[in-house]
Formats: sequence, structure tokens, C-alpha cells
Amino acid sequence: MAVAAVGSAVGVSSAGRSALGVRAKKREEAPNMALFVMMPFSQTLYGLVVMAMAIFLFRDKFETWEAAVCIATGVFSGAGIGASAIWQGLVGARACDTVGETGLGTSEAIMFMGTIETCALFVMVMDIVGMFIAL
Repeated sequence: MAVAAVGSAVGVSSAGRSALGVRAKKREEAPNMALFVMMPFSQTLYGLVVMAMAIFLFRDKFETWEAAVCIATGVFSGAGIGASAIWQGLVGARACDTVGETGLGTSEAIMFMGTIETCALFVMVMDIVGMFIAL
């Protein structure tokens, strides 16, 4: 979960800095860019789900090899989820710049960020499936 949360923090920071820059330039006529800034945070929740599933599934087996597999897959899936959050934040930053300057492209930006979100979801689901297989 911690690795995913670090990725979320970096992604939110990237998009947030860009949104604040656009807001400072445009003043009152700047569009609302909160969605672009908040989207990378969801990857922290995916890390939490993976961690909770691992604890739930392996709480009685922390002395066996399954626990080591669980920890290793958790770290690697956290890295994948965190990387997704970082890239989503970078796309969100560019979306803030584009939408702030032109007022166009909001729906395309949401689609692009949603595609990156799907990568994180896929990693989370495959990690959970892998934990069930390891049982």
C-alpha cells in the first residue's frame, strides 16, 4: 500500500502544481480542474484493497511460503499501481495546461486518464487472483 500511496502523492502533486499555475494565470475564468488533480489518488485505495486482501487471505499462514509470495507480489503490484498514479498525474498536469489554455479537451483528458486508471485496476485484480491461486 505504501508504494502505491507514494505514486499517488507524486501524481497528485504533479497535477496540482499545474492546476495552481493555470489558476494563477487565468484568475476567475479558469475552468475547474479538480478532477484531473484528484484522479491519481484512487491508486492509494487500490493499494489498500490489495493489502487488506493479503491480510485477510494469509492471516493464518504468515509462517509459510505463501506469506513470502504475498509480500513479494504486494510490493511489485504496489510499484505497478504507484507508477500508474505517477503517469496519471503527469497526464493530469498536461490536461490542466491544455484545458486551462484552450477550454477544450476535457472529455479526451478524462478518457486518457481513465485508460491509465484501467492499468492500475488490472494490476490490482491480477494480484488478487494470484493470491487466490497461491492458496
